[in-house]
Amino acid sequence: MKKLMNYRRWLTGPVICAFLFFVLLPDAMPAKRYRGFFRSYDKAVSASVHDHQVMMLDFYRKGCFPSKQLDQEVYHNKEFLPFTDSMVCIKIDGETPSGKKIREKYNIPGYPTVLFVDPGGNELERITSYVPRAYFIETVQRILKGDAISALEKRFPQQTGYNDLYILSIYYVRNVFDKKKLDMYFNAFRELDPSYKKDSTRVLCRYVLQKELRLGVYSAAGEIESFLYDVPRGNSYKLAILLTNYFLKLGEKQQAWDFFSGYYMLRENKAPIEAYYRELKKKLGKE
Repeated sequence: MKKLMNYRRWLTGPVICAFLFFVLLPDAMPAKRYRGFFRSYDKAVSASVHDHQVMMLDFYRKGCFPSKQLDQEVYHNKEFLPFTDSMVCIKIDGETPSGKKIREKYNIPGYPTVLFVDPGGNELERITSYVPRAYFIETVQRILKGDAISALEKRFPQQTGYNDLYILSIYYVRNVFDKKKLDMYFNAFRELDPSYKKDSTRVLCRYVLQKELRLGVYSAAGEIESFLYDVPRGNSYKLAILLTNYFLKLGEKQQAWDFFSGYYMLRENKAPIEAYYRELKKKLGKE
């Protein structure tokens, strides 16, 4: 009987300790121990601080198709899953009471918006719309490598090269439009390839000039005209048509014809613009 009581006493101690260990430890240590997304914002913040990891906040709204598309094509893909081991991820419905407070804290204008912050809550970068999975994963890899937009900006201009300036320029024209910052980084970018020798230079120039023209920046028209005459090759015909339509909208019919007919003559492959050229010629009575 005495031996049985000693055995019970010996068994009770370890069992109680083990019980307390497994029940209380998760609350005491907020570190993430699984792949996937956190459900609690507070626990996600604690885990980010505890593990010194970047936190990714996906702001969404129920019924938002781009949000669903991002969720299905990126987050549920096996390529993305391993990254949840290297950063703290959480999805936040921005229309709930608690979600609105977090959304206001980080100045989130719409959905989907994916925000990346450091353990101190400082913004590193954001994605403001649906993007293809390859682009999303490349962005995450760059951020985790220490080359987020905030880091590239701190290194400008002494330690930013061609690729860094390309990333900064495309970010402020496509992702978060900021004319002042765009001009600063884009001008520095063009100085590194003034003759448009690289394909990426031509791509970025087309993108920036097209964006500015659509926003009604009239000064961009002259730059676009010069760019298209300097670089008549490549996929620039959409930009040329956009500029021609811009001149027509202003009532500058002769300027529209002079520009597009000259551009047409410079093109080696006229097939993509043949129909538009004939339509413009007829519309302006140049036949």
